[in-house]
Amino acid sequence: MPPVESYRIVIRPDSVVYEGHKYGFKNWSDVAAFYSRLSRGRQKPDIKVAALAESLCANATNKIDSIEALFDFVKENIRYVSVDVGRGEFKPLLAVDVLNKRYGDCKDQSTLLTYLCQAVGFKANPALTTTRDRPDILVSLPWPGYFNHVITAVDTSAGYLFLDASQTTCCFGRLPPELRNRRALICGTEPFLDFTLTYPYDKGNILDFDLTYNVISGSEVCCNVKIRIYNDPAFELYAEDPEKVLVNLLGTFLSNTETGRYRSNFKVVKSMPGYIEMSGYFFENLSVPSKSNWMLIKTHSAFIEYLRRYFVPPGRKQPYAFDFTFNINEIIRIKPADGFIIKRSSVNSSFDEQGLVSQVSLTSDEDLCIINKDFMLLNHTLSPEIYNKFYNFLLMVSQVCYNSVEVKIE
Repeated sequence: MPPVESYRIVIRPDSVVYEGHKYGFKNWSDVAAFYSRLSRGRQKPDIKVAALAESLCANATNKIDSIEALFDFVKENIRYVSVDVGRGEFKPLLAVDVLNKRYGDCKDQSTLLTYLCQAVGFKANPALTTTRDRPDILVSLPWPGYFNHVITAVDTSAGYLFLDASQTTCCFGRLPPELRNRRALICGTEPFLDFTLTYPYDKGNILDFDLTYNVISGSEVCCNVKIRIYNDPAFELYAEDPEKVLVNLLGTFLSNTETGRYRSNFKVVKSMPGYIEMSGYFFENLSVPSKSNWMLIKTHSAFIEYLRRYFVPPGRKQPYAFDFTFNINEIIRIKPADGFIIKRSSVNSSFDEQGLVSQVSLTSDEDLCIINKDFMLLNHTLSPEIYNKFYNFLLMVSQVCYNSVEVKIE
C-alpha cells in the first residue's frame, strides 16, 4: 500500500473590515498596527486609574518593586472572565471599566496593567502571543488570528519584562509553561517588536524530599517528613488557601501512605507560587515478626509517587513532552531505637539516556540505612523508546528491595 500523505490547508483573507475601518495584513507590522489601534484608545488617561497606580507604588523602593506591585494588583483583583459580547474578540475594554467591573479576559487584564504602568512613567505595551503550537507555514501568513493571548511587555533597563496577569499561580517575572518559547508581537512601538519568550529558570525546578524513619518500639515506626518544592513544580500545587495547598501536597506525594489510618500531622511551613515547604510526621506499624525475629520497614517514596504522574504503563508510540525540566532529590534515613539492629544490605541502579538521568541506591549497616534517589530531566521531550525504558526502570526501583529494610531486637 502506498504511503498516505497528509496536507494542511490554511485559508486567510488579505484584509478585514473592523468597526468601519479596512485593515490589510501584508506583513506582521500590519498585524501590530491593527491591535495597537484597537487598544490605544482603551488606555486613555483616567484620574481613578492613575491615582490607583500612584498609591500602589507609594511604598516601592525601586522600579521593579513598583512594577511588581501593579502586576500583583491586577493578578489578585481582576478575575479572568472571557466575555466578548458586542466588541469582537480583538478589542479590549477601557482600562477604567476593567477596574470598575473587577473582571475581564486576558486583553482586558493586559490593558489595565499596561495603563497602570504607563501612569507612573513606565514604557509598557500590550504583546500578542499564543498558547498553542502553530504550523511553520503560518509565519509567512500575517493574520491577527495567529495569536490567542495578550500579555504586557514592560521596557526596563535590563530588557523587556513580560507579564501575564491572567495566570494566578505564576509569580512575578515568571511565564507559564504554555507561553515559553512562543512568539510575542509587541504592539504600540515603532517599529513593532517581534520576540521569542525565552525562559531561563528551568535549572531551578527542584523537588527536595527528606524522610527519616525512627523505630520507636517493637511494633511502631514514626516517619518525619520535609518536602521543599521550587519554581515550576510549586506553581502547579500552589493555591491561595493554605488548606488547599496541603491537600495538593498530600495527594501528590503521600497518597499511598497510611496517613489516614495512623496518627499523623502535617502543616505547610511556607507557601508562595515559586516555593512551597511542608513538614510533618506519620506513624506506621512494623510487620509481624517472622521466625527469625526480623521485621520489615517499608518506606514511602515521594520520588516514585511524583514520577508516576508522568510515567504511565509502557506502550507509548508518540514522543512525550514535559512542560518544564526538573530535578528530584530524595533521601530516606532509617534509624533503629536502642536495642534494635538493621540488617546489612546494599543495592543500586542507574539510568542515563537522552538527557534523562536517575540513580537509586540503598545502603545499610547495623545502625543506619540510607536510601538515595535522584532524577534529572534535561530535555523537554522524550522519544517513545526512552519513555518506555524509563517506565520499566521506575517499575524496578519501586520494588521492595529498593524501599525497605529489615530490623530486629538484639
